[in-house]
Amino acid sequence: MDVSVRKQLVRLTATVCFSMIAPAASAIVCQFIPVSGQWNTAANWGGGCSGSVVPGSADRAEVSGGKTAILSAGVTTVGDVYLGGTILQGAGRSSSTLNVVAAGNIAWATGPTTFQDMTVVFTSTMPIPAANGPMSITNAQLVLATPATTLLA
Repeated sequence: MDVSVRKQLVRLTATVCFSMIAPAASAIVCQFIPVSGQWNTAANWGGGCSGSVVPGSADRAEVSGGKTAILSAGVTTVGDVYLGGTILQGAGRSSSTLNVVAAGNIAWATGPTTFQDMTVVFTSTMPIPAANGPMSITNAQLVLATPATTLLA
């Protein structure tokens, strides 16, 4: 085998091996900035979102400290959430859905959390921790999707 062909083969093999073990994209932590505003507006998110993206299916969305995040009609998916002293407002129980796909990682800040006019679907293989304050559910529903079986109270 020609030396140049052998070198190219070694480079190709190394590239393939390293690309197979490259780490997956890591989750980012996004903090909701305004006192009240639209969830799906990138400029309303700071932290790892830096005002350029909204939290996605691998990310943590943090909404706390008396803030109201308003979800438009449709489905919004996040990895997990950090909530407390918060209102999550939807466009209607059958119109707005928040999917929390790693719900066992939820963290609760101190203070009441209100889910209003929306559906929240929690998916987790671990127990979902209890809220750290009162929880209010107004014209909303919380759904434990398979395999989630436990929401601690």
